[in-house]
Amino acid sequence: MLLVLVFAQESHSQLRQQQDFGVGLSIGEPTGLSARYNLDPVCAFDLGLSWSFINGGAFHVHGDYLYSILRVFDIEYRPVDLYFGLGARAKFSNDLLLGARLPVGLSYTLASMPLELFVELAGIFDLSPSTDFSFNGLIGARYYF
Repeated sequence: MLLVLVFAQESHSQLRQQQDFGVGLSIGEPTGLSARYNLDPVCAFDLGLSWSFINGGAFHVHGDYLYSILRVFDIEYRPVDLYFGLGARAKFSNDLLLGARLPVGLSYTLASMPLELFVELAGIFDLSPSTDFSFNGLIGARYYF
């Protein structure tokens, strides 16, 4: 019996390690591909490769370091996590826009599969070629493997 418990714990641990990387889509401003790598249960990196539809459209890339506050509330006995972070973004329009991101969001992982649903709002502080402040908002889903 003890061997069965040890094996089950080891299998669960290996499964969790395999589910630290997620890839999916985000819809909103900007819209595109989203990836996240969980360093541990509360810290992660995310990456967005997407298209911004504002001012005629432009390619947008961002990367953030995220920190999660686990189990802010539950939906059907599954935790909803709050996350926030700090990152950078580049927007390749007529002028290359470079700036900082301050994302805040909620994430929820389905019980039936390793699919994370998320909603995010990010403050954008453009620093180059001029200073400006704006927001990005999106919803999305990532599949973890």
